[in-house]
Amino acid sequence: MVEEVYIVDFLRSPYSRSRPTKPETDVFNKVYMPDLAAMLVRKMIDRTGINPEEIGDIITGCTMQMKEQWLYGGRIVNILADLPVSVPAQGAERVCISGMSAMHQCVMEVALGYSDITIACGIEHMTHLPMQLDLNPHLGVSPTLLTRQDLIAKYDLFTAMSMGLTAEKLFAKYKDELGWTKRDLDEWGVRSHLRAAQALKEGYFRNGAGYPEGRRDGEIVPVEAEMPDGSKRIIDTDQSIRPDTSLEAVEKLPPAFKPDGVITAGNSSPLNAGAAVMMFMSKKKMKEYGLEPMAKVVSMGWAGVDPSVM
Repeated sequence: MVEEVYIVDFLRSPYSRSRPTKPETDVFNKVYMPDLAAMLVRKMIDRTGINPEEIGDIITGCTMQMKEQWLYGGRIVNILADLPVSVPAQGAERVCISGMSAMHQCVMEVALGYSDITIACGIEHMTHLPMQLDLNPHLGVSPTLLTRQDLIAKYDLFTAMSMGLTAEKLFAKYKDELGWTKRDLDEWGVRSHLRAAQALKEGYFRNGAGYPEGRRDGEIVPVEAEMPDGSKRIIDTDQSIRPDTSLEAVEKLPPAFKPDGVITAGNSSPLNAGAAVMMFMSKKKMKEYGLEPMAKVVSMGWAGVDPSVM
């Protein structure tokens, strides 16, 4: 890298628990993710004290950039945050790692000297995404692709387009070589929930434990959300963390993606709605503002793999 790149701040909303078939049970059912991203960007600007006119780019990663998540080339976040019209924006999409791709682009712009300040955003509302049952044919897979049985077979596309099935395929492929068992997966899932609950309890998410001095309000920004009965509620905690979960409970959950499978709701990542933002700066600009870094970016990378396993 030509210029040193630093992460100077990070903020996120709480993450809800998405229920596409019961949207009213999602605490963010009436909250829109571009609104959350804009609120976080505005708060981050205020928290760091930067001049918004110096932002070189705001890049928003989102997998399903349609309907309420249409990004207007990324600019919808800038508009909702009421930023100067001179601040550029763009949208990034690389399926599940769209937010990470936004971060990569932000880092490269600073590293190559095109910008001194960039902000990466990531949003998704998995309760509101059009799923397989959506009746609009134009929201589906390319009809041409569906007629290419040679490509479907070559890339095992019916597996490739379901992350749950790719996980099943990975398990089947490596279980003997690595000695994996379903219990290993379940133990991993339980440990993940318990560690997240512990981190929340000890203040790593909400009161800034472990953050640089001056940013002790932490990474989670509380969100006021409207409930089904019209009342308002402040959401300040991730909704899908299960602090009372146990291995015994998780082992009883049925397979989620195939009848004889091992991937369940207890050992796979939950469906959520939420937003997160991260600010990157050059060393020169960071010192100019007197900010302390959270981390220095020293390397990054990406690669293609067999789509049926990732």
